[in-house]
Amino acid sequence: MSRFWIFKSEPGEFSISDLKKEGCAWWDGVRNYQARNYMRQMTKGEKVFFYHSSCAQPGIVGIAIVSQEARLEETSDKGQWSCVEIAYESTVPLLSLTALKDLPLGDCPLTRKGNRLSIIPLTDDQYQIISEALEA
Repeated sequence: MSRFWIFKSEPGEFSISDLKKEGCAWWDGVRNYQARNYMRQMTKGEKVFFYHSSCAQPGIVGIAIVSQEARLEETSDKGQWSCVEIAYESTVPLLSLTALKDLPLGDCPLTRKGNRLSIIPLTDDQYQIISEALEA
């Protein structure tokens, strides 16, 4: 089970600046069973890299934490969708997708061609490598 995650969002929909302004937000609207299952595994305090996607410079732009564990999403019919709350920790200089692809992340779903999941688990090693790249 992962303790580290990447959450992808289009900055025009919800950006790291929006999360900073709000302080925390429920990560809702996810309509993918695998991403939903990942949310149901999350525990309070787990680290999240905030990733801007579908933009001119996709990449990691911030850090958050899981502040509330999964609950039923209010707009969900038949109780099939869940959401977690994340809290803002910091904004970081862009670590682009190009730069991420140059890191020794092994089989990381984020750098796989065609990956469209909005929530991606990271191994401890992948989290450490990305953290070190953000500090460089």
